[in-house]
Amino acid sequence: MKQTYEKVIQIELLTLGLSVVLGFIALFQSSIFLVIFSFYLLSISLICDAYSHQYTSSRMLQGKKQLIRAVVILLLASALFFL
Repeated sequence: MKQTYEKVIQIELLTLGLSVVLGFIALFQSSIFLVIFSFYLLSISLICDAYSHQYTSSRMLQGKKQLIRAVVILLLASALFFL
């Protein structure tokens, strides 16, 4: 039986990979919307990482730090979107 956090880790890796690919595409096409979407995907990846750290008691502090990083990236990407 698979652990609960294995799907979360799969989502984390998928969104991280998509973020990198969209980031490179955004660099070559100079698209601000792809950059913002890449930031959103990156923050989703960090949120999934923070959620997966919840299951390991020795790394709970690391998960809280990742969650704070994700919130900061979300706020900055949203500010960039509205400017």
